[in-house]
Amino acid sequence: MNRNPLGDTMNKDNRNQLRMFGRVVKFGAAHTEQFPDNSLGGRTFAALNSARTRAEAFTASQAAGRASARQAAAWKAAAVEALHHTVDAMIRTAEAIALDTPGVDKEFQPAGDKSTDALLETASAFAARAVPLSAAFIEHDMPATFTADLNACIQNLQRAIEKKEDGRKAHMDATAEITSAIQDGFDSIQRLDAIVRNKLAGDPSGLAEWERVRHLDRPNHRVEAGSTDQDPGPTTTPPAAAPA
Repeated sequence: MNRNPLGDTMNKDNRNQLRMFGRVVKFGAAHTEQFPDNSLGGRTFAALNSARTRAEAFTASQAAGRASARQAAAWKAAAVEALHHTVDAMIRTAEAIALDTPGVDKEFQPAGDKSTDALLETASAFAARAVPLSAAFIEHDMPATFTADLNACIQNLQRAIEKKEDGRKAHMDATAEITSAIQDGFDSIQRLDAIVRNKLAGDPSGLAEWERVRHLDRPNHRVEAGSTDQDPGPTTTPPAAAPA
């Protein structure tokens, strides 16, 4: 199902996953005798900590990208309204000019559809066509700066579109990094589950502690950097060994 990627932010499940990673890292720090730094277990605990740190580091840029895109969306909406206002005024005025100069109105027709791209294309064409007719438009009480105003509206909308896309890209890039880091963390958990169970096979209390720290409230939920009813976001599935 296609959903809006801007809804794709760190959600409760992601936070639970990172908290679980943190508990497991603390478990490793408390059992350095069994899992020294130079052992596979020690290195895997370090890799898990690195994945957790990486995911947390990208949450700020994910939120910033989302906020930027939303602000730009409001900017874009206002820019579209302003450009529509100017274009509509030119269409009405061209129809009036055509009373004296038949055919002028044919050069200033509404866009073929209501898309932003069509609006920009129409406005750009109007800006070029209005230059030789500027005196007639001004005579009909269009502002003396109407062509400059039209070009300014076009540029303003283009900047808003670019800003929104930049925010979306920053948000989605950060989301992908978070998803990747969480999956890397679950890969480490899967490896550690084998190592810890083997190492602590004769230690019931140690194994019980391991089961507790690696437990997730929703073990079968997909790993994803956020979920809403509107967005898909990149997803991964925790390895089967990770859930309790």
